Amino acid sequence: MSIEITDESLSGFPSGALCKHQRHIPMGTPHNLRTLAGISTQDGRDIAAGKLYRSDSVAQLSGESEKRLSALQLKVVTDFRSSLEQKNTPHQWSENNIDIIHRPIPVMGDNGRVELMRVLQSVDSAEDVAHWLRELYRSMVIDFSHVYAEWLHSLLNDDSYPQLYHCTAGKDRTGVATALLLKLLGVADVLIMDDFLLSNELSAEYIEARTTGKVAFSWMPEGVNPDFLRPLLSVQKEFLEATFSHINEECGSFAQYAKQCLGMTSKEISQLRKNLLVPG
Repeated sequence: MSIEITDESLSGFPSGALCKHQRHIPMGTPHNLRTLAGISTQDGRDIAAGKLYRSDSVAQLSGESEKRLSALQLKVVTDFRSSLEQKNTPHQWSENNIDIIHRPIPVMGDNGRVELMRVLQSVDSAEDVAHWLRELYRSMVIDFSHVYAEWLHSLLNDDSYPQLYHCTAGKDRTGVATALLLKLLGVADVLIMDDFLLSNELSAEYIEARTTGKVAFSWMPEGVNPDFLRPLLSVQKEFLEATFSHINEECGSFAQYAKQCLGMTSKEISQLRKNLLVPG
């Protein structure tokens, strides 16, 4: 079941707990778009409706997609893509009242496609690609903690909502951002993982089209086994497990990571929860 979104109202986003599929906003493009509303915390509260949405890229939308997204009445769009990604595919919103904030996370360097081509041409199996991605997640959560910290601190401001945040596929950089936020809000690990893995279901048609050759990437090197693309286009529970494992290795605990790397005080975490949570 998916939430229907209309231009007339946001009544399709009810308060209270929602199952993961109810949070999906069917759009075509973007395909990996959902609300965080209805995710429950361990103390019985829920993320409020009309606050936060996570997505794959919303740059250069069709007129119909932009019209449908306008129903969300967004004030802020946060873009985690690299500067080159933003330059190659800039936002072209017709609405001037949306504040587009670039918070680049160039986890694969300034030119990610070059790095992807290098990896795909050098590996011997899909598992090699998955191993490379696990290491990427481990480095991302530490090396770019300052970017995540800036974003999380911005959520203390009431003017940051409603907000949509995205990268390119809406699963890696955006997935880590969401996992960190949910952890700060007190969401159980199993629900954090459920939301993380939901990208596979919402991107299934996209993944299938590209791994079967129905739709090809223009930058794809010749002779690359299309099976190598599957871990690249999807997420695995081991990716997020590696992320939090590395946090514990570097900082001792998530609480210490939140304090040392994200700079979040207990008072700020309480304010974040006040901004985003409602009684269940």
